[in-house]
Amino acid sequence: MSSSPVTVLPFLRDGDGVVSFEDCGIRLDFGRQRLTMSDLNRLISFAEDRKLMENFLSMMNGNLVNRTENRAALHTALRSQTANAPHYQEINQAKQKMFLFAKKIRSGELKGCKGDSFTDIINIGIGGSEVGPKALYHAFHEVNPKIQIHFLSSVDGIIFDRIVGTVNPYKTLIIVSSKSFKTRETLVNAAEIDKWLQESGIKGTDRAKHIVVVSANPKAPNILNLPKENLFPMWDWVGGRFSVWGSVGLPDVIALGPEIFSEFLAGAYDMDCHVANSPLNRNFAALLALISYWNATRLGIMLQCILPYDERLRMFVSC
Repeated sequence: MSSSPVTVLPFLRDGDGVVSFEDCGIRLDFGRQRLTMSDLNRLISFAEDRKLMENFLSMMNGNLVNRTENRAALHTALRSQTANAPHYQEINQAKQKMFLFAKKIRSGELKGCKGDSFTDIINIGIGGSEVGPKALYHAFHEVNPKIQIHFLSSVDGIIFDRIVGTVNPYKTLIIVSSKSFKTRETLVNAAEIDKWLQESGIKGTDRAKHIVVVSANPKAPNILNLPKENLFPMWDWVGGRFSVWGSVGLPDVIALGPEIFSEFLAGAYDMDCHVANSPLNRNFAALLALISYWNATRLGIMLQCILPYDERLRMFVSC
């Protein structure tokens, strides 16, 4: 009995054309993708017909692109290095507040209520308020960091006990991060941590030296009975998953230092510039998106596996 012949799809590298290039210190090799150069050229024409890059630039300029929520999507503005970027002054003011706060914590100028320098941060947040800061901290922290970050997201008594059981409350800063400040898990964990502080003797106005909030809700400090100065702002025109570039990255600014966080922002800005200015046939983001579209619609490959070959990037998969 004869079997049906197996169709062997070509590799892109088997044809003529550029299948790898470098930019922003990164090398992209897409030569083992299952399509021909003609297929790729048609994909690029498809993107041009639908004004892919014009829509990307429209997003960067602050135009409404999130039709579901009637919002802009300005995560690129959080890392922009140019003064004509949308909301630049507002973003820069918030960044400078973060950096100054971090420098004072790291130098020991800002201390806990008993005069202790901070050695630990407990970041309370879920979703975008956890995955970005956690991935960044895992990638860049030193072998034995001066300040450690502990991430508390789900309402889990075991995780809670393991975190508070290893830190000194008088040397611990709490960062409660929530865009709306209505997320149930975050508020429950914040209440439990506040109870732990008070049971440790950190009460009344002393709490303000140990708790800050990151939120787009201006009433967030009031909810936790904190002064308004303890608020680090975020905005509704940034999706939660992309908010690590702004105030949600506060624990990383403190633990890693403003200099490293600034380099992190600069690297992202370089890639934003590459995407905005590069032709589609040499554009990292556009090519990867188009090839992913091809794999899903033409080859029926609906899953994508990301394999970081460096332990420091392990948490990146969660993002």
